[in-house]
Amino acid sequence: MQLSDSISNLLQYSKLDYLPTFPEAIDPTFLFDLKQHIENNPDYRAKRRAWAKTKPQYRDLYRIKYEFFEEWVGEHLSLLEDDIKVFLCEHSDLNVDEATQAFCMKWKGYSSTYGEEFVRRAIMRRVK
Repeated sequence: MQLSDSISNLLQYSKLDYLPTFPEAIDPTFLFDLKQHIENNPDYRAKRRAWAKTKPQYRDLYRIKYEFFEEWVGEHLSLLEDDIKVFLCEHSDLNVDEATQAFCMKWKGYSSTYGEEFVRRAIMRRVK
């Protein structure tokens, strides 16, 4: 053994065992598209303005939008996903399109807030 030998010659190990494996991203643009969509909702904007008044340390509009969206997603999106999970357990025989229609008919608040497109995408995220 010489000092010029590389570490890979000295320590024989498989590099494939140490490569990180990331889970497959299911609909990676969902949150970005949801943020774009929810900005058009006047109730959401009113809640964000009221929230910003309670946080005088945030003066930057982009930071206010980001922080409020993060907080809003933590509360509301998890509630949507939990309701979808319960709904899919009760109606396991429906496909995605039928489940979207039935879910939007049962809970009209979600369809008015998110629209059928985002409810369908949330169901797709839950199914896979």
